[in-house]
Amino acid sequence: MARNSALNDHFLIVALAIGLGANFIAGHYFSYPFLYCWGWPVAVTLYMACGTVILYIVSAFTLYALLRGAMVHAIGGTLIFIGITELPRLAHMLFMTGGSCG
Repeated sequence: MARNSALNDHFLIVALAIGLGANFIAGHYFSYPFLYCWGWPVAVTLYMACGTVILYIVSAFTLYALLRGAMVHAIGGTLIFIGITELPRLAHMLFMTGGSCG
């Protein structure tokens, strides 16, 4: 069983690399980054609907960790907060490789 699991993990990594490579080639040479254009409406809807709630939960966890004196958890919460805040910019850099959706 473990061998099949490792094979599936490698397949996922290879499929992700092929998808990102094809998106880069499509954006750079054909000016149509398909992952960005197809995924943008879904990603924006999910981020706007759930992003604020998740930021509130992470902020409450960080505040609770600070009040409890658990600095490691507070630093972890702060890093998660920064990561969620910077997620749209990271997605834009990864998937918008040039060109436009129009």
